[in-house]
Amino acid sequence: AYAISGLEMALLDIKGKWLNTPVYNLLGGKCKKEVGYAGYLFIDEPEVNAKLALDYKNKGYSELKIKVGRDLGQDDDTLAAIRDAVGWDMKIRIDANMNWNVPTAIKWIKALQKYNIMYVEQPVPDYDLDGMAAVRRAVDVPIAADESCSSVERVLEMIKRDSCDVFVVYVSEAGGLSRARTIASIADSCGKW
Repeated sequence: AYAISGLEMALLDIKGKWLNTPVYNLLGGKCKKEVGYAGYLFIDEPEVNAKLALDYKNKGYSELKIKVGRDLGQDDDTLAAIRDAVGWDMKIRIDANMNWNVPTAIKWIKALQKYNIMYVEQPVPDYDLDGMAAVRRAVDVPIAADESCSSVERVLEMIKRDSCDVFVVYVSEAGGLSRARTIASIADSCGKW
């Protein structure tokens, strides 16, 4: 998927240059004037991540993505420190990187939901669509699919199993802009975008 994505982007770039038009015109035209950015925080000491989160807020970011999943106590302390630093208006999503099994995901999400989490990204392995659905039914925080969004077929299967609330579509994981657009279109039509 990554190689196909890179090749497609290179070919679209060549075509755009040859036609003297931006790539977004090749994809149907500009659809937004602005895009938002999320500050990205890795697993680190709570005070380090709180400082970085405040730096992101001061730069105008309104959302944070935080890696979690190694130690529940540290994750709790980190989210508490971040909330103390940035307040409760900033959106926070957490990403467990497929690190948990179903019972662990449920336990950790319930423990961390007090921090007003926007959603939890890929709490269980990408192949465990039934497990993701079980987590989704057991917690109050929305569940997002990330690595699971690798193909149109996988997205349709997640919709069928009601595995997630949100699709996080990466161009590289989807196999290019065209496939990512198709996946996004399906997600949008189901209200999961």
